[in-house]
Amino acid sequence: KRIPVDIDSVPAAAADIKPDTRAALALFLDSFAALAREHGLEAWLFYLPAKLRCWQGQLEFTDSAPQDIRMWRPTDLPDHLGALAQARGLRFFDLTPALIDATRTGDTLLFNPQLAPHLNAAGSAVVAGAMARALRPAR
Repeated sequence: KRIPVDIDSVPAAAADIKPDTRAALALFLDSFAALAREHGLEAWLFYLPAKLRCWQGQLEFTDSAPQDIRMWRPTDLPDHLGALAQARGLRFFDLTPALIDATRTGDTLLFNPQLAPHLNAAGSAVVAGAMARALRPAR
Protein backbone atom coordinates (compact mmCIF):
# COMPACT_ATOMS: atom_id res chain seq x y z
CA LYS A 1 0.00 0.00 0.00
CA ARG A 2 1.42 3.40 -0.97
CA ILE A 3 0.40 6.60 0.77
CA PRO A 4 1.87 10.01 -0.10
CA VAL A 5 3.52 11.69 2.89
CA ASP A 6 5.31 14.97 3.51
CA ILE A 7 8.54 15.25 5.44
CA ASP A 8 9.86 18.76 5.78
CA SER A 9 12.89 18.31 8.04
CA VAL A 10 15.26 15.74 9.44
CA PRO A 11 15.47 14.87 13.14
CA ALA A 12 18.52 16.25 14.92
CA ALA A 13 21.53 14.44 16.28
CA ALA A 14 22.91 15.22 19.73
CA ALA A 15 25.74 17.20 18.12
CA ASP A 16 23.18 19.43 16.38
CA ILE A 17 21.79 20.80 19.65
CA LYS A 18 22.87 24.43 19.97
CA PRO A 19 24.57 25.57 23.19
CA ASP A 20 21.65 27.75 24.32
CA THR A 21 19.23 24.86 23.74
CA ARG A 22 21.57 22.50 25.64
CA ALA A 23 21.61 24.94 28.56
CA ALA A 24 17.81 25.31 28.52
CA LEU A 25 17.38 21.53 28.38
CA ALA A 26 19.78 21.02 31.29
CA LEU A 27 17.95 23.66 33.33
CA PHE A 28 14.60 22.03 32.60
CA LEU A 29 15.81 18.53 33.47
CA ASP A 30 17.49 19.76 36.67
CA SER A 31 14.32 21.62 37.71
CA PHE A 32 12.07 18.71 36.80
CA ALA A 33 14.21 16.26 38.80
CA ALA A 34 14.35 18.63 41.79
CA LEU A 35 10.57 19.11 41.73
CA ALA A 36 10.04 15.35 41.66
CA ARG A 37 12.45 14.78 44.57
CA GLU A 38 10.85 17.60 46.56
CA HIS A 39 7.44 15.97 46.25
CA GLY A 40 8.58 12.35 46.52
CA LEU A 41 7.62 11.54 42.95
CA GLU A 42 9.18 9.27 40.37
CA ALA A 43 9.59 11.47 37.30
CA TRP A 44 9.69 10.12 33.75
CA LEU A 45 10.81 11.55 30.43
CA PHE A 46 9.22 9.95 27.37
CA TYR A 47 10.92 10.43 24.00
CA LEU A 48 8.46 10.89 21.12
CA PRO A 49 10.26 10.52 17.78
CA ALA A 50 9.71 12.39 14.54
CA LYS A 51 7.80 10.51 11.88
CA LEU A 52 10.90 10.14 9.67
CA ARG A 53 12.56 8.09 12.44
CA CYS A 54 9.53 5.78 12.55
CA TRP A 55 9.21 5.49 8.78
CA GLN A 56 12.94 4.99 8.13
CA GLY A 57 13.44 2.21 5.59
CA GLN A 58 9.83 2.20 4.43
CA LEU A 59 9.80 5.27 2.24
CA GLU A 60 10.06 5.60 -1.52
CA PHE A 61 11.28 9.10 -2.34
CA THR A 62 10.19 11.16 -5.30
CA ASP A 63 12.86 12.65 -7.54
CA SER A 64 12.21 16.04 -5.95
CA ALA A 65 12.80 14.85 -2.36
CA PRO A 66 15.62 16.83 -0.71
CA GLN A 67 18.92 14.98 -0.39
CA ASP A 68 19.15 15.51 3.40
CA ILE A 69 15.83 13.70 3.84
CA ARG A 70 16.78 10.91 1.43
CA MET A 71 20.13 10.32 3.17
CA TRP A 72 19.03 10.73 6.80
CA ARG A 73 19.69 7.83 9.14
CA PRO A 74 18.59 7.50 12.78
CA THR A 75 20.79 9.53 15.11
CA ASP A 76 21.92 9.26 18.71
CA LEU A 77 19.37 11.78 20.02
CA PRO A 78 17.20 9.30 21.99
CA ASP A 79 20.28 7.76 23.64
CA HIS A 80 21.65 11.21 24.43
CA LEU A 81 18.40 12.38 26.01
CA GLY A 82 18.12 9.13 27.92
CA ALA A 83 21.60 9.60 29.38
CA LEU A 84 20.79 13.19 30.38
CA ALA A 85 17.58 12.07 32.09
CA GLN A 86 19.12 9.11 33.87
CA ALA A 87 22.04 11.20 35.13
CA ARG A 88 19.44 13.27 36.98
CA GLY A 89 17.55 10.30 38.39
CA LEU A 90 14.71 10.57 35.88
CA ARG A 91 13.22 7.45 34.33
CA PHE A 92 13.49 7.49 30.53
CA PHE A 93 11.42 5.67 27.95
CA ASP A 94 11.91 5.79 24.19
CA LEU A 95 8.58 5.44 22.36
CA THR A 96 10.34 4.81 19.03
CA PRO A 97 10.30 0.98 19.14
CA ALA A 98 6.56 0.84 19.87
CA LEU A 99 5.78 3.23 17.01
CA ILE A 100 8.09 1.43 14.57
CA ASP A 101 6.59 -1.95 15.47
CA ALA A 102 3.03 -0.68 15.07
CA THR A 103 3.96 1.01 11.78
CA ARG A 104 5.46 -2.15 10.33
CA THR A 105 2.78 -4.55 11.53
CA GLY A 106 -0.31 -2.38 11.15
CA ASP A 107 -2.20 -1.09 8.18
CA THR A 108 -2.75 2.46 9.45
CA LEU A 109 -0.45 5.46 9.52
CA LEU A 110 0.33 6.71 13.01
CA PHE A 111 1.30 10.25 12.05
CA ASN A 112 -0.52 12.80 9.95
CA PRO A 113 0.77 12.03 6.46
CA GLN A 114 0.82 15.57 5.16
CA LEU A 115 1.39 19.10 6.41
CA ALA A 116 1.72 18.28 10.13
CA PRO A 117 4.35 16.22 11.95
CA HIS A 118 1.94 15.17 14.71
CA LEU A 119 0.53 11.82 15.74
CA ASN A 120 -2.99 11.03 14.61
CA ALA A 121 -5.56 9.15 16.75
CA ALA A 122 -4.05 5.74 15.93
CA GLY A 123 -0.57 6.95 16.81
CA SER A 124 -1.80 8.47 20.04
CA ALA A 125 -3.35 5.11 20.95
CA VAL A 126 -0.02 3.34 20.34
CA VAL A 127 1.79 5.90 22.50
CA ALA A 128 -0.84 5.62 25.26
CA GLY A 129 -0.50 1.84 25.28
CA ALA A 130 3.30 1.96 25.38
CA MET A 131 3.24 4.52 28.20
CA ALA A 132 0.72 2.47 30.17
CA ARG A 133 2.90 -0.63 29.86
CA ALA A 134 6.00 1.32 30.90
CA LEU A 135 4.27 2.83 33.91
CA ARG A 136 2.65 -0.43 35.05
CA PRO A 137 4.17 -1.52 38.35
CA ALA A 138 6.41 -4.57 38.18
CA ARG A 139 4.66 -7.66 39.53
